[in-house]
Amino acid sequence: MSQKAEELAVQTAYEEFKRNLTSADVLVNFLAQTEIVKLKAQLENKPIAVMAQQMATQFVFDNASKRHPADRLSVSSVNPEEAQQLLSQFIAFANQQTKQTLNAELIAKWKILFQQVKTAAEIKLGATQQGNQIAAQDWNGKLALMRSVQPLDDKLVAFRFVKAPNVPLSPHSPNQSLWLMIGGLSGLLFGIVLVSFSGLLSRKQGNGETN
Repeated sequence: MSQKAEELAVQTAYEEFKRNLTSADVLVNFLAQTEIVKLKAQLENKPIAVMAQQMATQFVFDNASKRHPADRLSVSSVNPEEAQQLLSQFIAFANQQTKQTLNAELIAKWKILFQQVKTAAEIKLGATQQGNQIAAQDWNGKLALMRSVQPLDDKLVAFRFVKAPNVPLSPHSPNQSLWLMIGGLSGLLFGIVLVSFSGLLSRKQGNGETN
């Protein structure tokens, strides 16, 4: 895989993660599933959906700037332990959503590319003479490799911490804020190897036409 393709995979994954992290719908959906929100809704006699929307206002995402070189996510709460729990759980939730989206996209691309390689292999193998068994083995090897490729690494993490969570504690400040800074991807898409296969397929087809 070329460095350019790898950088593109990194950027694509992080941008998808960022979309999930800044999506109001994703945040409210996450909060509505947490025990913290369910308990608060019960204590205040409010619908869970209403409480989730209310608590969503405590989350603030700031894009990277000259002052802050990395994207920043903060949660304000009078309970630092609660804020830290919600923050870490939401990041994990957004990462899982990212993985599911990218996985679906990669599987779709993988199916198309696999069929292209399979078709090209069948054409090439059909024209292969007995004295050129190396070419046949080459194509069979490529098909076997594609069958073994996992579209997406199960351990994908679409972010890295630039700065660990920080809790400003002050007895005069009831609105304590927990925040952290996040930056580019730390996991890589194994499925991006398909980019290499695409280039390989094009070269093989070009060679076949000139032979």
